[in-house]
Amino acid sequence: MIIASLLASASLAGCAPLAGASRTVGPTVQFVLVGEIHGTNEAPQILSDLLCAAKVTRRPVVVALEQPESAQADIDRFLASDGREKAASVFKTSAIWRQPIPDGRSSQAYFELFQRLRVAKAGGYRISVVAFQPSLSGAMPPQSDYNRLMAERLLAASKARRNALTLVLVGNVHASKAAIKSGDTTIVPTGAWLPANKTLSLLVRNGGGLAWNCWGKDNCGPHPTGNEPPRPRAVRYELPIREGYDGEIDLGAPTTPSPPVAPAPD
Repeated sequence: MIIASLLASASLAGCAPLAGASRTVGPTVQFVLVGEIHGTNEAPQILSDLLCAAKVTRRPVVVALEQPESAQADIDRFLASDGREKAASVFKTSAIWRQPIPDGRSSQAYFELFQRLRVAKAGGYRISVVAFQPSLSGAMPPQSDYNRLMAERLLAASKARRNALTLVLVGNVHASKAAIKSGDTTIVPTGAWLPANKTLSLLVRNGGGLAWNCWGKDNCGPHPTGNEPPRPRAVRYELPIREGYDGEIDLGAPTTPSPPVAPAPD
C-alpha cells in the first residue's frame, strides 16, 4: 500500500506539472471530464495532477468518481479515517473492490487515489468526493438514460458546492459531448447532458500502453490500449481533437496496468 504525504505549503506534493492544466481549471469551467480507459496507473494519477493545478484557484473542488453511489458511505468513512491498516482493511470490503467483473475501477491505482484524496482533505483542501454511478434495481436502462442519470448526479453534486470546480474521472465514452452512433442506436453520453459552455471533456491518450481490465468474464488481465505513440506530457487543445472532446491529455509515456485490489471472483 502506498500512503504518501501529499501536502506542501502551497500545493499538493507528489504531483507532476502538467502543461495546459491552468486553462483546464479556469474560472469559467464548471466540469472537467477526464475520459479514461479503466485499469491504468496513470489516469487516477492525472486526476491528482489536475487537483493540484486547481488548488491555486482557491475554489472548492468536487472530485466525482465513476463508482457506485451505494458505496458513498464507505468512501466518506475512509476519507474521515486515519487511513492506516485497520481503516484500509475495512474500506477494502466495500463493493467498490468486489465487482463481479473487475473493469479497472477496482484497481490498486484507484485505492491509492482515495488515499491521496483522504490526505488532501485532512490537510484542509476544500474537496468533496462523490460516487456518481447510479445504483439501479431491475433491468439496465437504455444507455442514453443511464448517462443522463450520471449527469444528473454530477449536476446535483456541483450545485451543492457553490462556485465549485467538478473534476470527473469516467470512462472515455461517457466523457464525450457528442452523440455516438452504435448500429441503429444513438447513445447520448454523460458529457452531452452537461452545459456545453461550462464543460471541458478531455480524452486520455494511452500512448500504446496496457490496462488491467476484462475482455469477457474469463479474460481478465493486462490488455493493450491501442498503438498510438506517446507524446510529451500535456493537456492539448489544438486540432485535430477527436469529435466529442475539447482536448486530449498526453501522459508522456505508455500506460501501465493496475491490477484489482481484490482478486476476481471465481
